[in-house]
Amino acid sequence: MLTSVLTAAGTSYLLDRYKILPEGSETAGTVVVPELKGLLEVDARKNAEAVQIALLVAGREPTEEQKDGTVLRQSVPAGQRVPPNHPVSVVLAQEALKVPAITGLPIGEATLKLKEKGFEIKAGESVPSADVENGLIGEQSPAAGSEL
Repeated sequence: MLTSVLTAAGTSYLLDRYKILPEGSETAGTVVVPELKGLLEVDARKNAEAVQIALLVAGREPTEEQKDGTVLRQSVPAGQRVPPNHPVSVVLAQEALKVPAITGLPIGEATLKLKEKGFEIKAGESVPSADVENGLIGEQSPAAGSEL
């Protein structure tokens, strides 16, 4: 195996050193991967289509730094040459889920508000309060704005 590796490395070195292959032959039939990081998914797809690469969404990651649907990472670095229609996977930003404020709401309205965001409600016991009307939510845990 070692001799195979040395032979391949030596051949590559000689071909490059003495310019045995015509200029540009190593890039013939390839396309350059564009920079997709920071673009919205729709723009990244247009750029990928323009240079003839296949864009695949590998996943989504919650983040506050980027707008929802923005490309965070790409599998093949920008500037690298690949064959036409080569797949390049990307990871997209997803809006970080935050717990909505439900204090002061009736249980039915609070339940709907939480379900819209993908959360469930677990109501505790009713407690008398001078500050909150009967039938309304007085406290919540986790607190409103918490990331989950």
